[in-house]
Amino acid sequence: MSTTQDLYKWDGVVKGGNMFTDEELKSIYPASERNGHKLTLWSGGVPGFSSEFHSYFEDRQCIIVLSNNVSTVSRLIAEDIGAILYDKPYEIVEVTNFKQNPKSYNSLEGVYKFGDNFFFPGAEITIKGAGEQLIVSGGRGTTILIPLGENKYLDRSNWAVMNFLKDENNVVNKIDWKYGSSLFVAKRVK
Repeated sequence: MSTTQDLYKWDGVVKGGNMFTDEELKSIYPASERNGHKLTLWSGGVPGFSSEFHSYFEDRQCIIVLSNNVSTVSRLIAEDIGAILYDKPYEIVEVTNFKQNPKSYNSLEGVYKFGDNFFFPGAEITIKGAGEQLIVSGGRGTTILIPLGENKYLDRSNWAVMNFLKDENNVVNKIDWKYGSSLFVAKRVK
């Protein structure tokens, strides 16, 4: 087990410049870019725990989020804190009291498949009505979807917004699954 303070101390030691050479740091801290700044991040989790460690190495900033559940929300929290830190826009999902008519679930039910750019390439999810609720089942179990608007739901296990989209024949044929700043598409296959 570790704490945010332990991880913060580790980050300070690594950034202090006495422990590793520049080449070693590049291998330990491979950088991408976010909010216009170089960023290295690690994440992890097991049932009952998730973590995010985002280090803006050149700016000597780090964001550490530890959570006592396996939900991927900790990544979104870390991304939003980074956006706030660098005065960049961020989005808060507003949960409303929208009431979806359960009769409309029939048009949404089916199996949808994500593309190769998804966290789990080719993953399939099943959407099904269950009385007054719409549920999604997939690799991480089954979750009740929270209605946000017409054909728009919150996948609360991932804190992702799902928009069910219709084709030119007015048939729902895909889902835009928005997770933070990332957008993934799942096409209906059944």
